[in-house]
Order: sequence, then C-alpha cells, then structure tokens
Amino acid sequence: MIITIVICAVLIGLDQFFKYLAVHFLAGQPPVTVIPGVLQLCYVENDGAAFSILSGQQTLLIILTGITLLIVAYILLFRRPKQKLEYVALLMIFSGGMGNLVNRIASGYVVDYLNPLFMQFAVFNFADCLVTVGVALFVLGVILSEVRAYKEKKSGQLVDAGDTAKDKQAEQHEALAAEPDEKAVGDVPPANNGGAKESTDKAPAKTEAGTNKNGTQADETQ
Repeated sequence: MIITIVICAVLIGLDQFFKYLAVHFLAGQPPVTVIPGVLQLCYVENDGAAFSILSGQQTLLIILTGITLLIVAYILLFRRPKQKLEYVALLMIFSGGMGNLVNRIASGYVVDYLNPLFMQFAVFNFADCLVTVGVALFVLGVILSEVRAYKEKKSGQLVDAGDTAKDKQAEQHEALAAEPDEKAVGDVPPANNGGAKESTDKAPAKTEAGTNKNGTQADETQ
C-alpha cells in the first residue's frame, strides 16, 4: 500500500511540476518547437476533459472523474490486481486523473502544453498521457489474462483426458493380469469322491455276503 501511494505521489508531482513550468515559461510566449514537424510546446488552458473533450462541463467532469478515481483507488489499495501490467495501468490512470482533477478543482481548467505537429490533434499534457497509456495497458492486460486463462483451461482438459486414458489402460492391465489366475483356478480337477463312494457301497455288499454265508452254514448244520 505504501509503495502504491508513493508511486502515485511521484507521478502526480511530476505532472504538477510540468504544468508549473508551462505556466511560468510558456504562458504569453510563442510556441517552442522541440522536434521540427513532430512536437511543439505551447500554453493552452483546457476547461474540458483529456484532449479538450466535454469542454465547459466542469461540474460533470469533476463528479465523473471523482467517482472513477475512488473506484480505481479502492482497487489499488484493497484489491490489488494480481497481474503487474494491470497494476501499473491502474497506477497511471489514477495518477493522471488525479493530476488533472486537482487543477480542475483549484483553477477551473487544466494546463496543456504538448502539441503534436505530425497530425491534427488536441494539445495535451503529461497527465493525459498517463491516463491514455494506462487505459491501453489495462485493456492489454485484460486480453492477456483471458488468453492465459483459456490456455490453462485447455491444457487442464488435455491433462484430464490423459489421466482418464491412463486409468483405462491400468484397468485393462489389471484385467489381463487377473485372467491367468482365473484360468488356473478353473483348471484344477475336482476331488475324486467316486472312490470313497465306491468303498462305501462295497462295505454293505461285503457285510451282506458275509451274512448270507453264515446263514448257509447254519442251515447245513441243522
């Protein structure tokens, strides 16, 4: 949290410093060409939003900017994004928005000083650059997060499919390993109970034969 506050303070301080230089060195002076055909420094008082959008709507701009910055600050301080790119993007958005909001509340306008010469475009400042680049980075971070989540989901499905195939192979191996045991158990010959039965059947027959023999001997004696 402390690091977040320090970084925001540094960026807001840089924005205010550049505006201070513009007020003291560019106000009332002719434009200064930094890179011919590319960039020029000039002093412009902007009573609208970034790049002169919604010019003259100060109250609306203050309310909308304030609500947006409160949401961004809450995310940065209490629900810090896991992705570094999204974190940096929100830092830039908050710092740029707060830099312009301070001037809009204090002076009723924002000082712009950067004028691109290679195209017809509005004059802007360092805070506008922070907001614009921050929004672009945030969108890029969201897209990359979605792509990463899709790849992880797809790889997870492939891993699950591989695990399922391995489980099926293991079951097939277990089934094949169990088949020889079942065959061995089925090939064992049944116990020879016929011999015991035959012996049992012979015993009464032998007894009966002995009885008949004794009876015959008794008759002869008589």
